Amino acid sequence: MRQAGVIAAAGIVALDTMIDRLAEIIRMRARWHRDFALVAGLNVRKVANRTNMVVFDVDGDAKVAGSFALR
Repeated sequence: MRQAGVIAAAGIVALDTMIDRLAEIIRMRARWHRDFALVAGLNVRKVANRTNMVVFDVDGDAKVAGSFALR
């Protein structure tokens, strides 16, 4: 991880300047989680921790996943 400092710097800036918006961002993620779960062909994974990430899998093979990415 030669570039880990770049990623760490972004995290530090986010914690220093965006902490006030964290609750709003988590609420937005919850809405995206619900909305993505309604899309046919997506399997949204349950996230145990409070985070701003939505993790999902695309049903089918690589060709199907590729066509989803192009939409």
